[in-house]
Amino acid sequence: MISLQQSLEDQKDLVALCRPKTENRNELFSPNDNYGFAHAMKRYSGYPVTESLHATFPHGMYLFDKLVLESELYANFGVHLNFPPQLMQAWKKATSNKKIMPFAAPIHYVLKQFKNEVPQVERRGTLFVPVHGTDKVEVKFDRETVIKELRDLPEEFHPITLCVHWSDVKRGQHLEFQKLGFNVVCAGHTFDYLFVYRWLHLASQFKLLAGCGIGSSLFYSVLLGVPYYLTEEDIVEEMAPDFKPFNKMGKEYSPQGLKKLQAIRKLFGEPLTEISRAQRDLVNLYTHKELVKSPEALYKLFQSLKRYK
Repeated sequence: MISLQQSLEDQKDLVALCRPKTENRNELFSPNDNYGFAHAMKRYSGYPVTESLHATFPHGMYLFDKLVLESELYANFGVHLNFPPQLMQAWKKATSNKKIMPFAAPIHYVLKQFKNEVPQVERRGTLFVPVHGTDKVEVKFDRETVIKELRDLPEEFHPITLCVHWSDVKRGQHLEFQKLGFNVVCAGHTFDYLFVYRWLHLASQFKLLAGCGIGSSLFYSVLLGVPYYLTEEDIVEEMAPDFKPFNKMGKEYSPQGLKKLQAIRKLFGEPLTEISRAQRDLVNLYTHKELVKSPEALYKLFQSLKRYK
């Protein structure tokens, strides 16, 4: 675990914060360890933190609904712990050799251990969290348009702080935002098992979170209790020619899936001071909140995964 004070102290040296970490990475399927989710679920359930889980699970909120990730499909486990629910049909079409179990998103188990140290009345300003790219996926958006949109937010949502991805720090892009007068923060490297707690501490200080493109931060923000706003400017993703993350070629979204994306954009398309019931319901649905288990039940599930081959 990590405190708000330590999370803020870490911001004094973003370059050091964003270096790769190796502590508490014990998963046979390495992405399970990303952002600290596997470690958090083991800690919650009492499962040995040094022992690998015998299943795969998404390390973020996937919005596509026609394909599955090749790495998860061909991982040497007999079980995939699935969320959001719209991916169930894609998994059933992709394989008959794995057991696909509906599963609550790990963020729920993180939040059960997270101690929010900022009273709601003390939250100030907006934290902008753009969808990030990777070394294989470049995320593009009109930076000047987005910055203008953020500056034009009502005064009650100021000042604006930017939360950048570790790869942006590596490329020195955080310096560009600092030159524009923005405070810049980061939750750390993907491999840092404290990442998700640090992110929650950073986000908990703000009256509003804003994002350019629909990503995991939208869902995590609402579950944390911080309203979320999607900017009018959207993102464009460009994959490297040699990068083929999915189990087959083809469209990632069905027509129905695209309509759901449009509905999400509409639902979060204006800055609000409170989270609406419709927003909470959508986030609870996508993260399978109804499937959250007690520590004892989650431990029992993790033990049972060993019997699947």
